[in-house]
Amino acid sequence: MCDEQKNHPAVRSASEINIQFTEESKALDSQDAEKIRKTVVKHGGDYGGKCFIEKSGLPRLLCTDAKGANRVYINAAPKDKFQDGDKRYINVTAVQKEIGDRIQQPRDAYMHERLKYSDQCLRDYRDNPTVAQDRHIEESMIRRDLPKLKSRKIAVEGITACQYTGESLEKNAAAHHRIRKSDDPSLALDLNNVDIINPKPHKKVHDEGAESPDELRALCEKESWNFPERS
Repeated sequence: MCDEQKNHPAVRSASEINIQFTEESKALDSQDAEKIRKTVVKHGGDYGGKCFIEKSGLPRLLCTDAKGANRVYINAAPKDKFQDGDKRYINVTAVQKEIGDRIQQPRDAYMHERLKYSDQCLRDYRDNPTVAQDRHIEESMIRRDLPKLKSRKIAVEGITACQYTGESLEKNAAAHHRIRKSDDPSLALDLNNVDIINPKPHKKVHDEGAESPDELRALCEKESWNFPERS
C-alpha cells in the first residue's frame, strides 16, 4: 500500500485557524497577494503538526498550470503526500522546495515576486502558533510512550527471537529505530520503523554506523542476518 493511500487522522482545514499573514511587498499587486492568501486558507490542511496543501491549490502557489502542478505532485516523495477521500495533499515543505527551485530559474521578475510571497504565506501557515502547539503536544506524547515501545512491539507482533539474527530474544534486547528519532521524530512510535534486536547485533549496528534502512539492509547482508522487509 503506497503512503498516499494510508489512513491518516482527520485533516484540519487551514480555514479553521487564524493565520497571520505577512504583508506583501510593494512590488506585488494587492489582488494577487490576496489570491495567494486565500489559496493557502482554502487548500491548506494539517494534522499532527504537519501542514499540507491540496493539489488543486498548487497552480496559483507555483505560478503554473494544472499539468505542472500534477507533475510536482507525482514527483513528490511518498512521505510528502497523502490522499484524504478525493483530496490529494502535498507537504508544505515539498511545495516550498519547488518554489525555491523556481525562484532560482530565469523567470519574469513579477512571477518571482509571486513565488516569493507564496513561500512567505506557506511559512506563515507552517509557523502558526496553533499548529506549533500541536507539534509540542505530539512531542510530549512521544516522550510518554517511548519507554513502552519495545514491549508494545513484542506484544503486537508476538516476537520471540532477535529480528536480525534469529537467536532467542534476550531480556535486554533493544528497540532499534531504522530511521533515527533525531532524523524524524514523527516515526519514533511507528512499529514499522522499529526492529527488536539483541544487544550484540545492536552494538554492531551502531559501531558500523548503519543509520538508515539502506545501510541496515547492507549490514544485514554482510553479516548474513535477516532484514525484515516492510511495505
